[in-house]
Amino acid sequence: MKLLSLLSLATIAVASPTLLSRSAVPPVDSVSIKGVVYGGSGCPQKTADPIISKDGKSITIDYDSSKYTAFQHKSSSVADSRKNCQITLKLEFPSGWSYSVAETSYAGHVKLDKGVTATQTINYYFSGETDQVTQFASFQGPVDKDFVVVDTIAYEKNVWSSCSSSTELLNVNSALRVEGDGNGRITIDKSKSAFVISLNWKAC
Repeated sequence: MKLLSLLSLATIAVASPTLLSRSAVPPVDSVSIKGVVYGGSGCPQKTADPIISKDGKSITIDYDSSKYTAFQHKSSSVADSRKNCQITLKLEFPSGWSYSVAETSYAGHVKLDKGVTATQTINYYFSGETDQVTQFASFQGPVDKDFVVVDTIAYEKNVWSSCSSSTELLNVNSALRVEGDGNGRITIDKSKSAFVISLNWKAC
């Protein structure tokens, strides 16, 4: 995991020659999202909008930051400090292909008193499968800043969709949590940067 400030992001480039050498994608416009189901305290209905790119290499999810915020103060509840969003995407693509989650990037703002911690976790898995990938980011107070997180999954640790199907249900379960003695808030904010899931493809 790489945790970057917005100011330093433009000065950093990450090369991944191994990943690029293995890259392959289905034909342009041949991958589509045929169904979306989502819910949770961080993404009530009509507050998340997944879109797949024309080349099938990434899925962008726009969250309503007013909903996807975890916080705590002396009058808040436990529910306020823990937010989650479960999204199930039905992707349709040409037969003979398989895909996996390669990387996730997202941005937001975190403000924490000393002694307060904020965490963000994401689990990816395909319906009916036991294997999953978990990504994790943590912030320690005192802090008050914008942030960008880029999580890259090693190619050999990718969890792949089945080669026997041209439709797969990808589950993206994310959560925000604030805990500790003091005030704190963490927000996933699409105005700073979209939540982007980059995909790997391979021919079966």
